[in-house]
Amino acid sequence: MSKFCIHCRKQLEEGQECDCQAGTGVTGNPSAAQQQTYVPANLPQNNNDFVGFIKDEFKFGVEFFKDPVGHIKSVAQSEDYKAGLFFLTIQALAIGILVLILTKQAAEFFSDLLGPLSGLVDMVGYYSKDIPYFSIFIKVFFAVVIQFFVLAGIAYGLGKLAFKGEGSFKGVMATMGVATIPMTAVAIASMIIAFVFPSILSLLITFGTTIMLLLQFVGIREALKFSEVKAIYLIPTSYIIYVFVLLKIAEEMNKSAVKRFFE
Repeated sequence: MSKFCIHCRKQLEEGQECDCQAGTGVTGNPSAAQQQTYVPANLPQNNNDFVGFIKDEFKFGVEFFKDPVGHIKSVAQSEDYKAGLFFLTIQALAIGILVLILTKQAAEFFSDLLGPLSGLVDMVGYYSKDIPYFSIFIKVFFAVVIQFFVLAGIAYGLGKLAFKGEGSFKGVMATMGVATIPMTAVAIASMIIAFVFPSILSLLITFGTTIMLLLQFVGIREALKFSEVKAIYLIPTSYIIYVFVLLKIAEEMNKSAVKRFFE
């Protein structure tokens, strides 16, 4: 199978070494962090052409499901943060649209439920039409992006300071971003299933979350270059801190909203 150099993405034959690092001072027997690593041919090729880049990323996303572990290791080793940010953006868009669909369904449900019972058909119907869908979408989109960087920052900081990791933040971004692919697929599937089989949404979310956590474990271990034992402890510890941070932010926002309400 053809390979690609992680540094310049040059296509290589089996066993062939790339000469792109010649003259960079790396000679003799390089350390593990400096050794040439080759990645599958279906990884994004860092094409400078925007359209070509998008096509490469979508192709990567499709091929990802054939070998998720191999792909997550490869982007972690190559520190392909652009791929991570691309799939983060796709996830934020998908979740934003899904929230709009669920919001509209909830509004219609309460409109049908409360209207005939209390004579509020006009008021509830008006409310369902007056929901600020665009504002909700923007808020959800940026919430997904912000929580990604919060979690990635916590994992990177904890991995470097407490677990003595050797990788970079780019590798963590690549790993955490590409690991969102299963959840993005679940969000897209939920847009359809929400209309037909809404009862299995929780099962889909559980499935996607489990796969994402397993991929984060594999990817973080590769990105920060440490043992499986450290990765096992890093992931749940990062999530505990992450949830604590989000709760504190939500608490402060709630206090601010209450204060404004009574002013």
